[in-house]
Amino acid sequence: MPSPKPPRRPSLRLRVLLLGIGLLLATGTAELLLHALPGLLPTWFRERYPHHGIELRYPGIFDRTPLDAVPLPYQVDPYAGPPPHDLVDYGIAPASAASVDLTHTPHLVLPADRDGLPNTERHAQTDVVLVGDSFLVYGSQQEPAGLQRTLAEGLSTHVCNLGISGLGPLHERWMLQNVGLPQRPKLVLWFFFGGNDVLDATYYAIWQAQGTTTLGQLFAAERAPRLLLPAMLGALLGKPPTKALLPEPVAPFPSTTGSWQAWFHPDYLRLASIDAAALVQGPGWLLSTQVLQQAAAAAAAQDARFVVVYVPSKEQVHLGHVTIDAAVLARCVAASNLTVLAVPNEPAALQAAVLANRGAVEAQLRAFCAKQGIAWWSATPVLEELAARGGSGFYTTDTHWHGAGQRAVGKALVEFVRAQGLLGK
Repeated sequence: MPSPKPPRRPSLRLRVLLLGIGLLLATGTAELLLHALPGLLPTWFRERYPHHGIELRYPGIFDRTPLDAVPLPYQVDPYAGPPPHDLVDYGIAPASAASVDLTHTPHLVLPADRDGLPNTERHAQTDVVLVGDSFLVYGSQQEPAGLQRTLAEGLSTHVCNLGISGLGPLHERWMLQNVGLPQRPKLVLWFFFGGNDVLDATYYAIWQAQGTTTLGQLFAAERAPRLLLPAMLGALLGKPPTKALLPEPVAPFPSTTGSWQAWFHPDYLRLASIDAAALVQGPGWLLSTQVLQQAAAAAAAQDARFVVVYVPSKEQVHLGHVTIDAAVLARCVAASNLTVLAVPNEPAALQAAVLANRGAVEAQLRAFCAKQGIAWWSATPVLEELAARGGSGFYTTDTHWHGAGQRAVGKALVEFVRAQGLLGK
């Protein structure tokens, strides 16, 4: 009896074809899964795209969002980890210097509510609403306690924080009108950041002049990809994006007391050198002041008290309390992309300009609020006192304030609110 023939093996061409079909099916399934469950996308990938990659979760949301609006719910998750160090990311400070802030704040905890706003919980009605940018995001810190907890505990009331990193005055107005005022607050505290709020409004004016009307148009070159898996593979194989403004870090500015040192943001240094006459002539100043008038009127229409809380930049506070190397200062300012703001070319003249004009934004804004009858409170005296006593309210390698600075400001602000009877208590 003849032996059975062995089974015929598929040809090499067929095996390659089957393998290719299998890979296509697996890739297609993975692609569909990532689109269906965008929460599976890693944070490092989402952060490569505008607004924390919100369009990856809500496709087309930028096309539906006007230029002066904010896409909600925002794509921000609760955070627990080391403190920020944006000046290291910008190549201004060395990575090793971040250890100073890590020693000061070994663990930072920031909450996020259902809309991605920095709150542990939200209430249908809130007595106090905070409006602002990343300074309020970090002000929400729970460990160690920060500004928001200090206000809530000191005023014995609920506080809703509308802070979002990167917001400017136009978007803060939208947040107040669409999220803050519907909560029927008794008090609105509008945190105006002296470092970049005027600059953000300047950029908005430029975008408007260019005919931009939606976030989709604004981020046309940075939109989320249609095919996610290839984009992730390309990101893994390619060079990571860099924010560096300088090829290598600069020397720090030591405090005059010798108890701390600081690095500064090039954009904020450049703004600090601009005198009052040039400041108030810019489109950013006009837009910023218009927004404050509109926000104050909107709050008054709902019988809510409105206070502009001025938050100075680290540069505006610390430039008067450090030993300045004019050459290092000039190198930092030269790294700024804000070339539209003209500054002195000679290092000594630039140093004289920043020392003379570091308070120009605050002085002009205080005068404007007084003229318009808008209530005003400044955090500058509290932070200046800390610096004069050999302390600092800011991180060493970051532009933001740390918990100790926030608590000092928060306690003084609580006293102001109570003394003025702004909550009717």
